[in-house]
Amino acid sequence: MDAFSPVFEHGEGRRLLDFGCGAGLFLELAEQRGFDAVGVDLSPDSVEQANARLTKARALLRRS
Repeated sequence: MDAFSPVFEHGEGRRLLDFGCGAGLFLELAEQRGFDAVGVDLSPDSVEQANARLTKARALLRRS
């Protein structure tokens, strides 16, 4: 994550959209850094896992 430090270190007042969020690990990091974060994935199981781990951020199911 060091490579993303200049743009990812402080998220307060910023939004983040994660396409292909999977189980929400990146969303969780974004949430911890203060981003208003939303993720999208094709897998219902992954979206369920992501939403179980997140407190403010949300993962949404993208239907094909």
